[in-house]
Amino acid sequence: MTGLPNRINAGQAGQQLGLIGPNSVIQLREALITDVGAQAAEHLFELAGHQSLFHNLPDTMIDEAIPQALFATLFAHLPLAQARRIAEEAGKLTANYIIANRIPKLVVKAFRLLPPRFAGRFLMKAIEKNAWTFVGSGHCGLEFDKPPTIWIENNPLVMPDGCWHRAVFLQLFQRIVCPKTEVECQCASNVTPKAPAPPKMRFPVEFGTALPRTVCPQPSGRPFSCMLCRYNDIADMPSSA
Repeated sequence: MTGLPNRINAGQAGQQLGLIGPNSVIQLREALITDVGAQAAEHLFELAGHQSLFHNLPDTMIDEAIPQALFATLFAHLPLAQARRIAEEAGKLTANYIIANRIPKLVVKAFRLLPPRFAGRFLMKAIEKNAWTFVGSGHCGLEFDKPPTIWIENNPLVMPDGCWHRAVFLQLFQRIVCPKTEVECQCASNVTPKAPAPPKMRFPVEFGTALPRTVCPQPSGRPFSCMLCRYNDIADMPSSA
């Protein structure tokens, strides 16, 4: 527990200074290289004024103005559908990094043993607690209505349909809680990185009750189902009578 005050102080300082996690840049670079190639990706970094970061990736919290400029350049110079695809892939890669490096494997296994509704609430609280790493000078909060909702006020990384944040949240919930989860963004679809941020961007979370039944994947490749899927599997089995 001795590290908790330092973590809280770091979060407060990051919010006051407008700092954001380095994966907002690192994973965007990876997604760009995969989609357009290394040369075009580096050119986009150059157009954004951050070519040096392409070869010297950050490993600490960075000024939110850096990913702001990179994402703004992405949407300004590529077709909308392609830019959204790249931003979403960067969000997925960011979530994958978090799962692999920031969440203990035992915690992930424990979450999968809970009903998705309860596991989802715990994950939402963890997201809120660590929001200082992805909202910069903005604010993040939760509403446990129907559906439960994550909201970001004064979001520094504004994109159409909140596509980067939505992809981060969606990947976290689908890989940790249940793949039937869906996340939406309640904001104008024509929002752009250059436009003022909506006062509050809302991300309602649905834990898959209306989605097709599927078997939950597990990274290790071993058979695994979340509690909801196991319940559905049992419900679908023919009666022994």
